[in-house]
Amino acid sequence: MAIVVAVAVVCLLAAIMALWGPWRTSSTPKSQLSRWVINLAQDESITETAYEPTAAVGSAVALSPDGTRLAYVVRRGDTRHLCLRYLESFDAEPLQGTEGAQIPFFSPDGNSIGFCAGGNLKKVSLLGGAPKTICAVQRAREGCWLEDDTIVFADEQQYGLWQVPASGGAPKRLTTPLRLSKENPEHSHLFPHILPEGKGVVFTIAGSGPTRIAAFSFETGRYRTLIPRGSCAHYVPTGHLVYYWEGDLIAVPFDLKTMKVTGPGVPVVEGVMPFVAWYGGAHFSVSRNGSLVYVAGSAATEAKKRIVRADRTGKVQVLPFPPGDYQSPRIAPDGERLLIVEFEPEPCLWVCELARGAKRRFTDDRGDTYWGIWSPDGQHIVFNSSLAGETMDLYSKPMDGSAQETLLAGSTDQLHLLPKSWADGGKTLIITKAVDANTGFDIGLLPYEAGGSPQPLINTRFNEFHPAISPSGRWLAYASDESGRAEIYIKPYPGPGGAIPITTDGGREPVWGPSEKELYYRDDNGDRLFKVSIVTEPTVQAGSPELLLEGKYMASSHLWGRNYDISPEGDFFTLIEEEEMQPSAQINVVLNWFEEVKRLVPPGKD
Repeated sequence: MAIVVAVAVVCLLAAIMALWGPWRTSSTPKSQLSRWVINLAQDESITETAYEPTAAVGSAVALSPDGTRLAYVVRRGDTRHLCLRYLESFDAEPLQGTEGAQIPFFSPDGNSIGFCAGGNLKKVSLLGGAPKTICAVQRAREGCWLEDDTIVFADEQQYGLWQVPASGGAPKRLTTPLRLSKENPEHSHLFPHILPEGKGVVFTIAGSGPTRIAAFSFETGRYRTLIPRGSCAHYVPTGHLVYYWEGDLIAVPFDLKTMKVTGPGVPVVEGVMPFVAWYGGAHFSVSRNGSLVYVAGSAATEAKKRIVRADRTGKVQVLPFPPGDYQSPRIAPDGERLLIVEFEPEPCLWVCELARGAKRRFTDDRGDTYWGIWSPDGQHIVFNSSLAGETMDLYSKPMDGSAQETLLAGSTDQLHLLPKSWADGGKTLIITKAVDANTGFDIGLLPYEAGGSPQPLINTRFNEFHPAISPSGRWLAYASDESGRAEIYIKPYPGPGGAIPITTDGGREPVWGPSEKELYYRDDNGDRLFKVSIVTEPTVQAGSPELLLEGKYMASSHLWGRNYDISPEGDFFTLIEEEEMQPSAQINVVLNWFEEVKRLVPPGKD
């Protein structure tokens, strides 16, 4: 009987296998694409609500290499910190000791997170313990953690890529921007991301034109451009580079062996939220296992700024000019006209009539122009331009455009020259020189009519910037970061005498009132304008700062220049009002994304 039962069972199993066979596949089903959203708490957001000159800039989201964990920067009010979430979990937990954190990135094993906070590159172990400082970094622009336990990071203040042991130590320079390249002038190297097998890193080059993507090789110690328009490239194991451009993620085939792009780029994700727009980057991250996270949003436009005037009571009036991408307003000595830079998309100078709202172009497209000032009599305009094709040199031109520009000074030491103020009754031009590899920004003098080379005035290993001569011509106000942050100082002009600190809680963009009894300045974000009473006789005494105006205004462009001005009578200020970006309270997650990338952009062949 047992034998009969066994035979029956065997026959039944054979029948089942015969019936199932036609439906059996030779391989397991492919993983399915999956999309979902992480919603932040009601009072939390991920956004760049303002440009912060001293802050790190980069993606606020980062995936661990294995794609199981997500680190992201949460903003709550005026504070921010890091949160960690396992993608399979419903909850996120704040990481203690990460207050003020930005631009997170994971270690190769996923057990530590690097980030920047308080002017330092730091790391925190997810296995426990307080964050540790790795090294100082002035203006971080993302980082990546290599398999050899070193970190490559970008510091815009130092202009290149740097490498430092994750355990801490002195950073070593990897790249130096080619600032004198006529064809492709470079200003900074930003947003490094690792290439596998120790090949090197891909990074972003910022210059006077569109950002572009390059690759640095550890083997050769050199870099070369890969993509002429793009930012924030990531290598993915499908054989692609994924990068950001004008609101979208683009995928392009990439041969890791030859370090070359092997095909055209194709949009693979639309509507990714950018961080500070002029850097051309966005909030996204990709893991090795095929997961993608990004913050949805439209590409920020810089053409939504308005020129406004504000009186001492805080009343703000929009001036009769269309919204645009403006910078560096300067009121004429007669108070009737305004000189301003507008990007369209290349920067040029415009002269505006304040009463009528009319404006005319002052410089043409032969060179980029970023900064200009009126002569004391209002009959000429001094500006810098890349007319020579290499550096920003100084030129003078009649205000009415009746003659061509005249070269005042060309750069002979690989530095850019910027006009800032006047001294000695209009005979001397106060300038800043940027950027020396050893001393950064310095303040110099240039004889206006006699010509010649710029002479140093304040030249230290720290940055000195935003100089302004007092109405009497006897005092120079300026900003310096010698204390570790930008502060305002004044000193006798032309000397002798040392610097006298005016601020202690940060400040930049000093402007004298017409009576010389008041000095105005702004905070790092440009949102608050302060007044300080100044007494210069018999000794210099400064009063306590008084908040005069608060609003959403364009900040100074880092160390380069001032973005507001005071009228000749001192009764109103001209500022550039910014439209606030809408905060985002969700993170988009895409699992098994690589199959879609390969479908949309077939990998190139070796």
